[in-house]
Amino acid sequence: MTKLFRFTFKRAILSIPFLLAAVIAFGAGAYETLGYMGNYVDWKVEETYLFSDSISAFILAFVIAVLPAMLTGREFSNGTVRNKLITGTTKTQFFMTHLLVNSIVTVIMTLLYFLPTLISCPKYYNMFKPYMVIFAITCTALGYILISTISTVITVMNNKIIISIVAAAAFLFCFVLADKWLSNNLIQPKTIGSYETTTFRDEHGTFTDSVEVGEETNPFYISGKTERNLMWLGRKLMPLTVIENSTAVLSGHFTSIDKVRSTRQETKQDSNYPVFYERNMTLFRAPIYTLCEIAAAAALGILLFKKRNIR
Repeated sequence: MTKLFRFTFKRAILSIPFLLAAVIAFGAGAYETLGYMGNYVDWKVEETYLFSDSISAFILAFVIAVLPAMLTGREFSNGTVRNKLITGTTKTQFFMTHLLVNSIVTVIMTLLYFLPTLISCPKYYNMFKPYMVIFAITCTALGYILISTISTVITVMNNKIIISIVAAAAFLFCFVLADKWLSNNLIQPKTIGSYETTTFRDEHGTFTDSVEVGEETNPFYISGKTERNLMWLGRKLMPLTVIENSTAVLSGHFTSIDKVRSTRQETKQDSNYPVFYERNMTLFRAPIYTLCEIAAAAALGILLFKKRNIR
C-alpha cells in the first residue's frame, strides 16, 4: 500500500487539475487578504474584515469537491483501477489510498488559502495566541476534508469523470441550500413588529405609510424544543458551518476562550430592534463532530466500494 500511495500522490500533485486548484486556492486567500488590507483602519480586532466574505470559502469548497472527482475519477476512466485490483490491490487499499491522497491534497489547498494572509498580515496574527490560529486553520482543513471525503465516495461509485464532477458539485450545492435554510429558520426572532397602513395629509398632498403599532408572534419562529435541537444538530454537521465558524476566529469575532465558548450572542440591526441568535456550535467541539463525520463517510465508502462490481 505504501508503494501505491507514493505513486498515487506523486501522480496527483503533478497533475494539471492539482496545479489549477492550487492557483485558485492561493488566489482565494489573496482575495481575502487584499480585501482586508483595503478596509482596515488601525489593525484593531473589532475593525477587521478578514475572512468575513464567504465567497472565497465557497469557491475553495467547490474546487475541493471537484478535485477528487478529477484525480480519482481518472482511474476509472482510464481503466487502471481494474488492473490494480487484478494485480493484488484490495478495494479497501485502493479506496483508503485515494482517500488519504485527496485528504493531503485538501490540506495543501487549505494552507495555500491561508498563506497570503500569513505572509502579508503577520502583525494581525500576532494579536492572537498561536494555538487559536492553528486551531482555526485545523478546523477549516477538517471541514474541507469532509467535503473531499464525500466527493471521493461519490467518485468511486461512478465510471465517468463528468458524472462524478456533476454529482460532487450538486452534493455541495445541497449542503449550501440546507445550511442557508437551517440558518434562516434558526435566527428568526420570537416576535415581530405589527404594522398598520395609515393615511397622512400635508401640504404636499395625501400619502400612505406603514406604522408600527405593536408586536405579534412570528409565525416562522421554531418554538418546539426537539425540532429546534434537531435543526441545531443539522447546522453542526454542515461542513460549511465548520469552515465559517473556524475562519470567524481569525476575523476578530472570537478573541477569547469565553467568547468562543459562548452559546448566545446579541447583535443589533439598529438601536431599537435587538436580535438574539444562538451560536450554532461550540467551536471546541467542531473537530470532534467533523472527525466523526469523516470516519462515517469513509466507512460508508469502503462498504459501498466493496460491493461494487468493477468492470
